[in-house]
Amino acid sequence: MNYRHSFHAGNFADVLKHSVLALVITYLQRKEAALFFLDTHAGRAVYDLAGRDAQKTGEWREGVGRIQTPGPGADADIVLQPYRALLAGFNKGNDLRTYPGSSAILRGLLRPHDRAIFCEAHREEAARLRQHCAGDGRVRVIEGDGYGELSRCLPPPERRGLILIDPPYEATNEYSILTAALEKALRRFANGVYLVWYPVTALRAPVDGFLAAIRDLDLPKTLRIELMLHPSGAEGLTGCGLLVINQPHLLETQMQTLLPFLASTLAGDHQGSFHLGPLR
Repeated sequence: MNYRHSFHAGNFADVLKHSVLALVITYLQRKEAALFFLDTHAGRAVYDLAGRDAQKTGEWREGVGRIQTPGPGADADIVLQPYRALLAGFNKGNDLRTYPGSSAILRGLLRPHDRAIFCEAHREEAARLRQHCAGDGRVRVIEGDGYGELSRCLPPPERRGLILIDPPYEATNEYSILTAALEKALRRFANGVYLVWYPVTALRAPVDGFLAAIRDLDLPKTLRIELMLHPSGAEGLTGCGLLVINQPHLLETQMQTLLPFLASTLAGDHQGSFHLGPLR
């Protein structure tokens, strides 16, 4: 496994993924009952934006760097508030130095009676993750295959939960592996909320094939969110998407406000666009 998220922490994909993650958790915690969280590809938890890797690419400047502080009366500021509050908790004032990854966000939002399992296959990243979570009895860190944990720990005793599936997409058959794992997970825990992140590149066919395979699973109500920031023929990541299975009631309305803002703010010199609607 060669992927290192430290080069990409805080980029536009993280902004979309983590702002949605914060919104979903905030909604689920309206009920007092305990929640279970599973992050199948958790990374190292926190990332140094002043470090060599982040400075080499500078991707965070065109992502979180553009939306860190509220604008003059933008409606999207209300939707971004939970995400920005998390960023503020890891930094001093407007000096953005530390970026919280998904596991740090999840841990930061855990209530005393909630519980989380974080999986990370890369040994060095898992060690840093374990160090970040040391002493927290609510959290268990597993060095290994996150897909396997979908079968081992579902359904959770809490009967309420959020599962984040955000693989690096290095394997040529990643979409097939993900689809099979998701199908098994839904059989075991059909009422869980699932967030599935996927990349969009110039080669659109693999993504469309993946979405078609997911549709065939006869899913519960699922929201498809896509943010496109670069021309379709550009190299590298041109956009990204999220599938939200068993979507919270308010999420689509919140995205109707947030996505146009992100598309215009993060696209820079390009023409950003987005898709929002049920997976069909």
